[in-house]
Amino acid sequence: MAFSDFKSDRMTDPSYTVESKVSALKENASVRSLYLSSEQYVFDNLGSLKKFFSAADIYFDLDQSAIRPDAIPALDKLVNLMMEHPEISVATTAYSDTRFSKYNAKLALSRAEAANAYLISKGIGADRFLIEKHGRPQAENPCNGDPSCSLAVQQLNRKTEFNIVYNGVNLGQIN
Repeated sequence: MAFSDFKSDRMTDPSYTVESKVSALKENASVRSLYLSSEQYVFDNLGSLKKFFSAADIYFDLDQSAIRPDAIPALDKLVNLMMEHPEISVATTAYSDTRFSKYNAKLALSRAEAANAYLISKGIGADRFLIEKHGRPQAENPCNGDPSCSLAVQQLNRKTEFNIVYNGVNLGQIN
């Protein structure tokens, strides 16, 4: 039975028994539940889901992976979101600045782990996190590999971002 069959003439037919109507409603609820937990639901509602499940990036000091005080409100907001919606998980992506790529790849990983450790310390299960990638920023990097880029601009690259994964779909990876 398709979801659209919910309003079929069968439901208003007086010869239909109460048991038949209850059965049809249960079947309809099952179809609706399957749709709400599907990838198709995500694609059909992507804009709304991205707005509702947004998470702010956090930034780090030069050569540090410690959570800064200015990151705590963003992390606490993410904790609340994850507590209210146990169906979501988070793909954590950490970046470093453009200098010393091997060292910074390890530093970026430490930043992602520090962010996830903070969230876990607040009661979020470790199984709800995935570290997707780490290292040098991609196209959004304003320094484009220029190691002489200013420290202020490099600061924009020392970040960890959180993409919400809903119904198995990473909302941050789809336009």
